[in-house]
Amino acid sequence: MSKVLPKILLEYKHKNFIDQLLETESLYIVLYNDCFFNLRSLKNTIDKNLYVKYKKTVFCNPGHAHRLTSKLNKIFNTDKFTVIKLAVEDCKK
Repeated sequence: MSKVLPKILLEYKHKNFIDQLLETESLYIVLYNDCFFNLRSLKNTIDKNLYVKYKKTVFCNPGHAHRLTSKLNKIFNTDKFTVIKLAVEDCKK
């Protein structure tokens, strides 16, 4: 069975690539203790500089949000990470 293609709302063509704004029916947000949070990774590089990367906590795909929730609950030994669904009905049009 083929995957349903998302509706393209806007499109911008660059030199070598295209940015597309795609319609989605809902967003899945990972929460900690029922609150929003930022997830940051710090890594030391070879030249002793600190590399900082902020990771996503909001997804269009529920599987990605639930996978991240399971991973965070496991590594922090807690059950306080959860997922909520924000549907189109919850947003102003």
